Amino acid sequence: MAEISKEEWRDAKEAERKQLVERQQAAIEKALSSGEALAQYLAGRGRLGSRYSSGNAALILDQNPRVRVVKSLEEWSNTGRRVGRGERGIQIIGRENGYWRVLRVFELSQTYGARPYKIPCLANAPEKLEAALDTLGAFSPVQITAVEQAEAPACFDPQSNEIRISAAAAPEELFSALAAEVVKAHVTLTEETAQPSPVAELYGQCAAVELCGRFGLGIPQGAAQRLEVLRIHFAKDEERAMLDEIGEFARSLGSEIEKEIFPPERGRVPMEMTVRSER
Repeated sequence: MAEISKEEWRDAKEAERKQLVERQQAAIEKALSSGEALAQYLAGRGRLGSRYSSGNAALILDQNPRVRVVKSLEEWSNTGRRVGRGERGIQIIGRENGYWRVLRVFELSQTYGARPYKIPCLANAPEKLEAALDTLGAFSPVQITAVEQAEAPACFDPQSNEIRISAAAAPEELFSALAAEVVKAHVTLTEETAQPSPVAELYGQCAAVELCGRFGLGIPQGAAQRLEVLRIHFAKDEERAMLDEIGEFARSLGSEIEKEIFPPERGRVPMEMTVRSER
């Protein structure tokens, strides 16, 4: 096999990176193409722990739509697991030695080890779900008030500066609804508007789907239809930045829930590690 020069190697790597950038953009566009596609993307990014940027999350899900947990070789090693020999990683774009490069991460199913990797899940766990609701309430910038009769499981009222929750709502339904209203309240207070804007509504609904995906609750009923109506409020050429902001809300809320309900085992590195991606 003929040897290649350093220049040829660099050219090949740059061509590979550019090709992946194009695939990344196409994956983002696909995620924003419909309410259903957006819901699937957000739930998938939630399964990844909301730790990847909008672009890299789209890339990962484009290569493996059912992916749950992905990490680099070093990160898996730090958890006490190893990547199987011959496993081919999922491509992402990240910084390495000051340059944007094509990097590879590996899915949980590609690893082995004596120590099982625990995935935080709220489904079929009533006590944990109740604790998660308490954590969401603690994150709220406004008061939470339970009422006997309500038109919705949760609703932010800027006039009274409170979120009213239905005492009769099922916990799983309340989790997604409360998450959406908490984020909406945060955005509304930041915007300093009398009523929640469509963008505040968009951020809330998106973050709620992402959190449900993160904790194994599935996509909330009616979420795709709501996102179909709201997705037009992504500003042109600002879609990635807005998705990244939504991801930050989901990451912050999710991390607080994990810290309170699923504390890491002693000696184990935290799950949250940021991987910067090309924008």
